[in-house]
Order: sequence, then C-alpha cells, then structure tokens
Amino acid sequence: MSASQEPDSQNSVPLNGRAAFAMAAFALAIGLVALVDVIGAPGSVVELLVPIVTFAGLATIGLMTQTMRMSCFYVGQRAIPPQYSALAVAALGVALLLPFLPPQVALSSAQVAPMAILVGFGAGFALVAGASGPLMRKTGAYSIADLIAGRFANSAVRQIAALMCALTAALVALAGLQGAADALVQMIGLSREAALAVASLVILAMIVPGGVGGLTWSATAAAVVLLAGLFAPLASAVGGDAPAPLPWLNDALFNAAASRVSQLHGQSLSHFPASQAVLATAAALGLASLAPLLLPAITNRGAAIARRAGWSSLLILTLIAVAAAAAMALSTLALDELLAGRKAQALPAAAYQASGHGLLTLCGQAASGPAAAFEACRTAGFQGVLTARDIWASGQYLLSAAPQLQGLSIVLTGLLAAGIAAVCLALAGAGAQAFGTAIAHDLLFAAHSSPALSSRRLAATRLCMIGLVILLAIGLAKQSVDPRALIAIALALSAACLAPLIALAVWPRANAADAMRAICAGLLVFLALVLVGIWEGDRAYGLAIASLAGFCAALSAGLALSFRRTAEETREGRAFLAGVLHGEADLLNRDRGA
Repeated sequence: MSASQEPDSQNSVPLNGRAAFAMAAFALAIGLVALVDVIGAPGSVVELLVPIVTFAGLATIGLMTQTMRMSCFYVGQRAIPPQYSALAVAALGVALLLPFLPPQVALSSAQVAPMAILVGFGAGFALVAGASGPLMRKTGAYSIADLIAGRFANSAVRQIAALMCALTAALVALAGLQGAADALVQMIGLSREAALAVASLVILAMIVPGGVGGLTWSATAAAVVLLAGLFAPLASAVGGDAPAPLPWLNDALFNAAASRVSQLHGQSLSHFPASQAVLATAAALGLASLAPLLLPAITNRGAAIARRAGWSSLLILTLIAVAAAAAMALSTLALDELLAGRKAQALPAAAYQASGHGLLTLCGQAASGPAAAFEACRTAGFQGVLTARDIWASGQYLLSAAPQLQGLSIVLTGLLAAGIAAVCLALAGAGAQAFGTAIAHDLLFAAHSSPALSSRRLAATRLCMIGLVILLAIGLAKQSVDPRALIAIALALSAACLAPLIALAVWPRANAADAMRAICAGLLVFLALVLVGIWEGDRAYGLAIASLAGFCAALSAGLALSFRRTAEETREGRAFLAGVLHGEADLLNRDRGA
C-alpha cells in the first residue's frame, strides 16, 4: 500500500498524544521557572532558565514526533487538528512579518510604507487561508512542486518548480536562522557562533525526527509562547491604575504613541502611496505561493478543515497584530518616560545593553556604555539631558522590551523574547523542511519512474535538511545578513515563478506545454528587469515591479497559448479542475515510495 493510501486514523492518536504530552510538560516547566522567580532566585539564573526551557521544549516536541512513515513525515499523518495548524501558520506569519516592524532602517534610499507591508501581508495571508492552502490539501499534494507536477506532466516544469521552491525555502530558512541567532545573542549574551550552534541544534531537533508533524507541533508551541508573552504586559497595563494605550479608534494614548513611532520611523504609519500598491500586490502573491508557509495546510484531514484552519490563522494573526501594536505603544511611552530628561551617562544598564546590540540609539549612535553614550551626545551638541529626539528605537526592541519597560518580572520579559526567538526558529525549520522536500522528494526521486523505498526517500530528505542548516549556520558565522532582503527576494521569486503556475493549474484549458512556456516567459522577464537594475534608487519597489512583471508575463503567455488547445488537449485539465471543485480530496494518488 502506498503512503498516500494509508488510513489517516492510523497512529494519529499516539502522534497527537506524544506532542500534547511534550507541550504540557513544556507549560509546566515555564510555571516552575515562574515559581523559582517568586521564591527569590537570582535574576541572572531566572533570565537563563526561560530561554533554556523554551528551546528545550521545542526540541523535545520535535523529538517526540519521530517517525519513519512518509505520511507522517511529509504531511503530519493528515491528523493535526485545525486549531493547531492555525497556530502554526500564525507563528510562521509573525516570523515573516517581524523584520518589517516599524520603526526600521530603510532597505534603500526610500522608506517602505508600513501600511503597504500590512496590506500586502494581510492579503497574502488571506490568499493562503482561502485559496492556496485549501487547494494544496484538496489535491493531496506534498508540496507546491508536487501539485504543479501532478497537474502538468512535464519533467522540465516539475524541475523548475522544485528548484524555485528549494531556493525560496533556503532564503526563508536563512532569514529565520538569522532572526533566531540575533534573539539569542540579545537574550542570553551568547557569542554569535554559539547562538548559531544552539539555534541550529534546536531547528534540527524540531524537523529531522518528525518532519512536517514535528514542525507543526513545535510552531504551535512557539505561537502559544508568543501569545502568552504578548498578552502578559497588556493584562498588567489594563489592570493597573494608569490608563493603557489600546489600538481602538480615537484612543488618545495610543494615538500619541503612534505619532511618536511615526517620528522614529520618519513617516506616517498610515501613509500608503499609490505607487506602493505594487509592493503590496507582489508581497501578497509571493506569500500565497511561498512553500514554507503552506506546510501546515497539508496536515489537515480535508480541504474544508484546511480552509477553516486558514481563516482561524488569519484571526490569530489579527489578534497578535493588535496585541503587538498595543505592546509597542506601551514601550514607546515607557521608553520616553524612562530616558527623556536623564543624562546620557546615567541611564539604566538595560538601555546600554540594547544600544550595544543596535536596537536603541542615543544621539544617533549605538552606545554600549555610559562613556560611549556621553561621547556620542557630546559630539552631537548635547545640552545636558536627553530629549525625545535624541532617542531612536527599532520596532523589534519596542515589541520585545514591553514587559521590561513596564517593570514586570524577568519571567515575563524572557517569555516574550523567547516567543519571538521561537517563531524565528519555526520559520527556519519550515524553510529547511520545504527545501528538503523540494530537493529529495520532488526533484531527486520524482525524476525516476521506478518507486524508491520510503526509508531511502526519508533519509535523503533528512540529509538535505541537515546539510542546509549546517551550511547556513557556517555562512552566518562569517557574515550576517538582513532578513528583510532575504524575505523580499523569496517573495519576489515566488510571485514571479510559482504563483502563475498555481493559477494556471486551476485553469482547465492550460496543459504542460503552456505551463512550460509560461514559466520560461516569467523567469526571463523577471531576470531581465533585475539584471538591468530596475531597482536603482529603491530596491524594494524595483524588486516588486520585476516580480509583478514576471507574474503577468507568465500568466498572459499561459492563458494566450491555452486558447489554441483542442477539446482533447484540455481533457486532463478539465478533469483536474472538476476533481478540485467537486470531487473528493487526494487527487494526486501517485506512488509515494511506501
């Protein structure tokens, strides 16, 4: 019996039970850390225990889902409940959005409007929830390349799709690993090399034993940690005596905080130039076809459940966005109150620590100590005490420092920081998993007509994942990267190369020849615009134009050619579409090597 024909119910209870047990033990361990803090343990000990317990918990969850079954490894046995896969998608979505939080340093000479990012990512998550995610589950595909290969019987199309999936997944994994390593350096004070080693080991423990199942459960736990860390300072602020800034309409405190963040960012947060609609559209198309983001959608029992999970993930993302906005507003007001009016050489130690990591600048410079801060401000014409215009903070600092700036316990401060690191680890794991599936399953073994043993396919996929994580860690140890640039390139490639193929897959008249010509047209247009330097002066905007031009060229070519097809040439496409719209799930019942 092939892996695709295995009954979904088999082993699903033990799998869910082991993951649930690990998550319960993880929650208990966090509670014990809080108890240790209450009874008076040294702050340095508690500060170390929170990330240690968090990362150990994520690794344990991954190890508890160990499997040698392809249906477990590639699709989580199709048995993960929708509420958990929704949390997993939310964790990946937050990790993709985190690097773009305002205030931020510009990617190029022009600032990217925060509203354009918000609109683009929101539309992209909606497309994943209502379209591409349910389509993946409906067809029974293991990946985007698997879906495209099942629809278009052309080896070149399959190979190009698999390579594009692998490339975008590697970029996403690199961005996630960079974010996780940065969080570890800031939280624990590890060296860069040690942080990369710890992050890599946790990622491998999350994905290598259990594949997509382990990734989904670990990402679920990461989302829960992040939610707990976000809502703790909000609950404390709402329950306190002073009014709390909440993102409701006409809330005076929140509006004041938003105005302050706009000053830090250099432009209004609500500003949405018409030209940046191009950027928002490109981001939406890229997210809708981003291989790592679609992994949790294939773990549900059916397309209807996948759709319900998708809309639930959108709701969770909205709640996280509201909580994050409120937390950043709290931090903004508290930071000005804490630092403004004080001497540059007489600030709290936490401010110098954040400034040393580049998260906070004083008088325009990163100052890791009192002497450096005094010198920076003296050079800038300092008048004695800091004012609001002398202080700049990054969006990630404003988010992660909310409990600390409110004076809450070390446990809550560490919990939010650990939640941010955990979702970055989940994103890196999703990228590595999608890369291994694309190379080993979709490219290597799918190229052979004879079936391969499950153990051989799983071993090849695991080796690809391990090799990628090790190579990325070695590269980052030598040179850090900007996660925003990596994610932007991954989204551009997905929008230009994978999104049009997914769109043509549900167009009944298109066949394999049309798909091949379409992807060639899209790639050529995209690469031509990139090579001629269309992004001179504004890289983000230029990359968005190149990706949209590639998408339009590919889709136009595919649609135009498809109208030349006879009824016989479109029979396969019509049968596929009828199955997707009206038939049962799991249309792609090809051999999985079992």
